[in-house]
Amino acid sequence: MKQYSFYNTDLIIDGAKVDGFVASQDIITATRNVPQHNPVVDAHGKLVVATSADQTGMINFSLLQSSDWNEILYAKAQLTQTTGLSGNKSLWQPLQISLVDKMGDVLAQGVNGFIRQQPAVRRGVGITINTWSIFVEKLLFIHGTYPDTGV
Repeated sequence: MKQYSFYNTDLIIDGAKVDGFVASQDIITATRNVPQHNPVVDAHGKLVVATSADQTGMINFSLLQSSDWNEILYAKAQLTQTTGLSGNKSLWQPLQISLVDKMGDVLAQGVNGFIRQQPAVRRGVGITINTWSIFVEKLLFIHGTYPDTGV
């Protein structure tokens, strides 16, 4: 028998553990933006596979409006836009992200990420949800055992 608990899953951005997640079945998603391989069939029915060098990906996660991480991420998103519009050639520091599942033995590593768009600000009679999407230059999936990785 095996078991799983989200309690043993860490999302780490720039070395700090993110918290304030929504309790749901689908809290964090890490996915590549394009297929690794594309099948091409010639006129005689012979298959050829074109392999893509594109390893970009998206890491999506949902936070409660009460999470302190919303303020951190809004500030990072605003800083990158301000820097880009300032005429300054210097580049902001891209985000480095790790998704560590210490029970499921998988590690997703996002290299050089940025926030493409800030989530809409919504308010209501209950606690609202902010869904963050971080685009990464390279998304690597590593399978093994990582009981001590994370925070």
